[in-house]
Amino acid sequence: DLVVSLAHERSVSLLVASFGLARMLSPTVEAWSEGKELVFGFALVAIIAASYVLAVRLTRRVALA
Repeated sequence: DLVVSLAHERSVSLLVASFGLARMLSPTVEAWSEGKELVFGFALVAIIAASYVLAVRLTRRVALA
């Protein structure tokens, strides 16, 4: 359970860092993402919530086995 949570945290962190790097290096990505901060914020919260639900489900599945 802890390993799954840490893997999800790292995945989300790498996703956010990759997007930030792409924005800094590509004017096209920066222009495309301009004004969409709220959408990205909601998407990030949704990804974190889905990761939590998945981790809980996997933990319960292992505990029942």
